Amino acid sequence: MEGVFREIAKAFIRVNRQPTVERMMAIYNQTSDLLPKFMADAGTKDPFQARVFHDVSVYAVELADELAN
Repeated sequence: MEGVFREIAKAFIRVNRQPTVERMMAIYNQTSDLLPKFMADAGTKDPFQARVFHDVSVYAVELADELAN
């Protein structure tokens, strides 16, 4: 997984906030731990439902902001 995040980090060269691989791993780990809750809240077993994706996205952004401070 670390190699995937290393490659993704290359895409953030021109953005103001450049996430580190370590931060992306932390966000991934904490978000994936909560995925079952997000799916239960949405009443689905499919992680690719729009509601689940939205909840994961919102949580990940908030966590990224938290880790940046």
